[in-house]
Amino acid sequence: MLDVALLLPAFLPIEASVIRSPLLVALLLFVVSSCAPAAEEPSSSLPASSSPAASGLFSDPGAVDPEFPPEMIELAIPFGEDRLNGIALTAAGEGPHPAVLLLHAFPGFEKNLDLAQALRRDGYTVVTFHYRGTWGSGGSFSWNRSLEDVAHVAQYMTDEAERFRIDPDRLALFGHSFGGILSLRAGVGTDQYRCVVSVAPEDWTQWIGSEEEQQTILNYLDGVHAVQGYPKEQALADLLADEDAWKLDTLVRLLGDKPVLLISGELDSAFDTPTRESYTAIAREAGATELTSLTIEGADHSFNARRIELIETVAGWMSGACR
Repeated sequence: MLDVALLLPAFLPIEASVIRSPLLVALLLFVVSSCAPAAEEPSSSLPASSSPAASGLFSDPGAVDPEFPPEMIELAIPFGEDRLNGIALTAAGEGPHPAVLLLHAFPGFEKNLDLAQALRRDGYTVVTFHYRGTWGSGGSFSWNRSLEDVAHVAQYMTDEAERFRIDPDRLALFGHSFGGILSLRAGVGTDQYRCVVSVAPEDWTQWIGSEEEQQTILNYLDGVHAVQGYPKEQALADLLADEDAWKLDTLVRLLGDKPVLLISGELDSAFDTPTRESYTAIAREAGATELTSLTIEGADHSFNARRIELIETVAGWMSGACR
């Protein structure tokens, strides 16, 4: 509550006993609130989700149709001789529902499952999975194989549209960190996805300039035990060989008229506000017409202190761009 005594210098001297008057307190508060400048809107300000289930982002559904309940379906998606581990969170109701393919980071400790559940309550069916060679999925990981995995799972969702009660023409692609780079590589230049959300995209090519930086990458990869079959030396060599293709600079030039949401965290050392703004300028100069670009203040790379704001921001934007 505002300390009324702090207002006194702006007015005629008043006896301390007088400021106990409720009428005077109310008068002072009215004057100050009338004269104060309007507060700036937060940089992440977006319209609230306007979908029919918007009020259910953070509340359980009421009556559930027993024939079409929300479900979690465990997935072992075949890919050649391998299997991709994943889940489908199906939305309540007969549908068909809009759908989201959610991509985690490398290796993916933050899986954004709170976002997945919120979007499911908002009427989307959400599929998320582990790339080959990660978290028990079969085969071996590589940067390029992960891109193949995204295309494969998107096609799987289309093939299983009736089972998941989804409309494959309303498929959104969401990615965080390395998944944010993947979502841009896989999502632009194709009509397969209605929209793309890229959160804190982590451009690994920015760290391969000097031998010291390359050694830092090797040291990090040496400690990543959730990834199998991708020697650290090969991972670095592949980045060097395909540097242009994985560069965020390259990817943002290809956005065109695809609806894209680009989010940075204010405290993210890998993708902060100035970095996002510079890539936004590059994208718009290259012809991006449907790019929404914003920062969530007080957020680090995983949005640990801003999970609710992240969910509300993504859901609000998707309600207009992805349904």
